[in-house]
Amino acid sequence: MFCPTGNCTFDGKYTSLGYCNQCKDVTASLVKTYFQKDEHSFLNLTLPWGSNLTLTRGFPTEGENPDLVCSGGIDMIRWQTTPESNDTYVAYNCTVYPCVRTYSSKIRVGKLEELVEEETGPDVERVFLKWGNTDITYTTADLDCVDEEERRILRDIGYEFNDTDRWLPYQSDGAGQCWNIMSTELCNGTDLSAKAAKVVPEECIYTMNYIATECIQEDLMSGLFTGQLYAELWNGQNQAYNGEEPLKALWHAGSGNGTLEDVSGVIRNVTDSLTTHIRRTPSAYRDGATTYNTPIRGQVHYNTTCIRIRWIWIAYSSATVGLLLLFFFSMIVQTRLAQTRLQNRWKDGNSAPPLHDFKSSALTLLFHGLELES
Repeated sequence: MFCPTGNCTFDGKYTSLGYCNQCKDVTASLVKTYFQKDEHSFLNLTLPWGSNLTLTRGFPTEGENPDLVCSGGIDMIRWQTTPESNDTYVAYNCTVYPCVRTYSSKIRVGKLEELVEEETGPDVERVFLKWGNTDITYTTADLDCVDEEERRILRDIGYEFNDTDRWLPYQSDGAGQCWNIMSTELCNGTDLSAKAAKVVPEECIYTMNYIATECIQEDLMSGLFTGQLYAELWNGQNQAYNGEEPLKALWHAGSGNGTLEDVSGVIRNVTDSLTTHIRRTPSAYRDGATTYNTPIRGQVHYNTTCIRIRWIWIAYSSATVGLLLLFFFSMIVQTRLAQTRLQNRWKDGNSAPPLHDFKSSALTLLFHGLELES
């Protein structure tokens, strides 16, 4: 991010490949099993899929009873003791999947304010095409980048989509797509022609390697969120929880009550971090093909001083000063004329009047002012 003034805007929206998540409440799917061992009763809560995640509680409590168990990528069962009930439990299932996000953003006072306007859903097969032999990839194309003629070519090649669809599961190399197409414009043997293969611009094609897709759910998420969390009791009161740090983060997330929103928020933080890493990774070359990571460009706003002349106020001030000057010069002219008349009256006498007759001039009053006795 580069915004030299700290205030920038970006026209329109932009898209990026990333990871998204979905968490569901699967409490209704729990299988409850009661059994007796010695003098104690036990309850098993099991999610009947995958690793058959099970939380076991003993009654009366003896030893350590787990409050949270997690496995997979991720399934979780949480046991909560509340004042209203001592057998409250919930179960959630979360998945992480590749997606394409659409953003809008602006920078205010040096802080990036980015909003996710749209993101593709968990049905990956409706968005991405899984193709390849040894190097399997997930690929999708943005149909907002093509015009009507290019959409026609895509349909002639064999792609099926509606006019309202934006994302198209797409094979980007064009190999082996012409078995049933006789058009020489579109095909060169069994492969697409250069025109047909480039019908979608490269910057509008989003590709993720199969390993990067699968290992996030199977390895990263399973490694982070697998295990059990126990409450450490002291005089019958919960003092702390013993377990892995990611499980503690799940337990204390958000409101701390273990709601679906709280759990989704933790997984969302993980997928947001992975998406940020993808977006910040510089462009690379792989097998001669460019991996596009093009920055979005916007407008930089500068702070400056603008001067606007208010001619009405200037006209008022100018008129005041102009009338004052007119009065001053009129007074000078009037005084000079009065002096000339006096001099003409005395020109035949034995004495001449003074050059400046202060009795007939207003200057005396202006300089001296009125006396209190006057």
